[in-house]
Amino acid sequence: MFQSRQSDSRRWLTVSAMSRCRKCDGRIEPLMSAWHQCPPQWDVRDEECHGDGEHDTLHASDAEDAAEQWVMQSDREDCEYECASGGTPVTVHVRPHGSDDEWVAYVVTGEYEPIYYVRRCE
Repeated sequence: MFQSRQSDSRRWLTVSAMSRCRKCDGRIEPLMSAWHQCPPQWDVRDEECHGDGEHDTLHASDAEDAAEQWVMQSDREDCEYECASGGTPVTVHVRPHGSDDEWVAYVVTGEYEPIYYVRRCE
């Protein structure tokens, strides 16, 4: 956290090193919130998870990014990491939010590479 103190008053202004947009959950650099623009919204559905007419909506830079984000979120939520473990490709359908465009199918696969950290005990 960065802190600055105004000289004429005793109030402190605290700015975190990185914040997130409340609307799109995108990362915002300190003091850059006035220039932040949320990426477009996309409707994403997986036929195994969603019934007829059901879908999730998320912000992403493009349709491929939306498909990848949805699968990453799904892997995190169920803690199985089926896609990230390299075992199960996932097919999701994506279209611009609120449109009547045809759903475009994307196959998402992943790799899971464990990362370990070591520190000396004191």
